[in-house]
Amino acid sequence: MKFYLILFLAITPYSLYAQKQGQPLIDSLLRELLIAKEDTNKVKLFGQLSFTYSNINPDEGIRLGQKAIDLSSKLSWEKGIAIAMLDLGVNHEAKSDHVKALEYYHNALIRYERIGDKSSISRILASTALVYLAQSNYPKALEYDFKALTINEELDKRKSCAMILENIGTIYFEQKEYVKTTEYYTQALTIYNDLGDKESVAKNLGNSGIVLAARGEYAEAVKQQLKALKIHRELGKINSIQINLTNIGDDYDHLKDYPNALKYQLKALQMSEELGNKNSIAINLGNIGETYFNMAKDSATTVSSKKLVDEGKEANLHHAIRYLGKAVSICTEIKFFGPLVEFSQYLSEAYFLSADYKKAFESLKQYTVTKDSVFSVQNKTQITNLEEERVDELRKKEMLIKDEQIQINALTISRKQTQQELSIACIILLLVVVGIVLKSLYVYRRSNYALVKEEKMHLLLIEEQIDRLKKQTSVLKEISHMQAHDVRGPIATILGLVRIFNFENFSDPTNKIVIEGIASITEKLDTAVKDVIKKENTFNPIC
Repeated sequence: MKFYLILFLAITPYSLYAQKQGQPLIDSLLRELLIAKEDTNKVKLFGQLSFTYSNINPDEGIRLGQKAIDLSSKLSWEKGIAIAMLDLGVNHEAKSDHVKALEYYHNALIRYERIGDKSSISRILASTALVYLAQSNYPKALEYDFKALTINEELDKRKSCAMILENIGTIYFEQKEYVKTTEYYTQALTIYNDLGDKESVAKNLGNSGIVLAARGEYAEAVKQQLKALKIHRELGKINSIQINLTNIGDDYDHLKDYPNALKYQLKALQMSEELGNKNSIAINLGNIGETYFNMAKDSATTVSSKKLVDEGKEANLHHAIRYLGKAVSICTEIKFFGPLVEFSQYLSEAYFLSADYKKAFESLKQYTVTKDSVFSVQNKTQITNLEEERVDELRKKEMLIKDEQIQINALTISRKQTQQELSIACIILLLVVVGIVLKSLYVYRRSNYALVKEEKMHLLLIEEQIDRLKKQTSVLKEISHMQAHDVRGPIATILGLVRIFNFENFSDPTNKIVIEGIASITEKLDTAVKDVIKKENTFNPIC
């Protein structure tokens, strides 16, 4: 079986720059760096540049990471030193310098634990797991991934959980445990889809394609890889593109389409060399060697292209030994044991096929020793124990959640009972209040009825009095009119006659006329007075 290249998922601390990638991001950060002051913000810029360069130029990433450490030390900023050490670890791992990567991760972890930054601790644990995975130290890789997963579950960081779940799936993939691999990849994909994370979905598609290939479903595997490749090209993810190219080439090799296999594999090798990633270089070299070896063995297959492949078994064996030899050498140098098992086996078979039995035996011995180391019973036992610990931990969490739920339910029931009792008391109180109100209303209505009745009587009396007053006023007005005209006129006439009476000479003939006039007017006055008295008698005044 060919060795596929899994896309490991590094948990980046620089989510603020997620919209930009690669060179555009670097250009943007460099512009900011030119005007930055010598403060913590500049340290962050160095860190972001260092991390970004890890996928393009790790040596430059290391240089910038060291600048971040120098400035952080000058500022006495502990967290800045921790950030820079994490970035340096990422860059050294990009160069396949596992020892240096672990050293920087360890130092960064100590500082983050001192600070108490759980999120950063989980990133370092996950990154450390990737180094151990690259060294094929599966128990250690699983141990660190489980620790990182637990922290991210506590922090409810779903994307980080998905990335770690996928990396755990990769650990099982490298041990050929495909059921477990699919289980973890599926969990991760569910989260990515929920989050709408296009890039991570593409990575998962590529890794799922590898599982299909491992099961012999190469045509379907190619389709998955091509889907992932398209998305990664749209996003400009160079490292991811290189991995998709590698895996597509391997799928074509299994389909015995050797020209296409070599086309994709050689392109992937070129990109790996540009990135300077020894792990990827070793895998690409080894896979190209395996393709040439398969061509040498497969005499029934006719190769139509002469550009990428040589004709003849001997030439193909020569290329197979050359590429596989380089791959084995790099794997041995960087302690990349997983691929070393497979490539040393193929190299032994290639030497045997070319009749170089001594070198075939040496490669076979290397294969046997490495395989026993990587797939030892002890390692499998450790992995099983770690998995059981993880299951036990999840079970305890589940029990804790159930206990908490029981307590919540009990509190809810108690609260409901209290609410019911309070409701009954409120209803009783309400009924009492309603009774009091109804009684008061009844008394009020009775009292109000009596008052209304009495008020009506008073109103009727008042109306009668008003009517009486109106009549009295009318009579008074008539009497006043009569006095002004019927009484006042005669009196004025009498007064005039009295003035012309001759009191000095009673025998004055004028006196007779005056007396007669007074007598006549007096009769009229008497009639007027009688009329007034009669008018007054028609109305009885209010006593």
